[in-house]
Amino acid sequence: MALDGAIIAAGHIAERKLVPLFGVARCIKVQAHYAVYPARHATRPAVAALLGWLRQQAAASAA
Repeated sequence: MALDGAIIAAGHIAERKLVPLFGVARCIKVQAHYAVYPARHATRPAVAALLGWLRQQAAASAA
């Protein structure tokens, strides 16, 4: 299961790795995404890698 934005999920949907549950009529427009994690995990390599990737994706979609 995943909760994702259309831009990031589009490739996975096209490859049939993800299947949308609802049609476009039920989509909501989101102006922000949040990464929520315990502060003590901020220095973990996996968390840092995910945050870096999220920043990269956000910058690419803003361009």
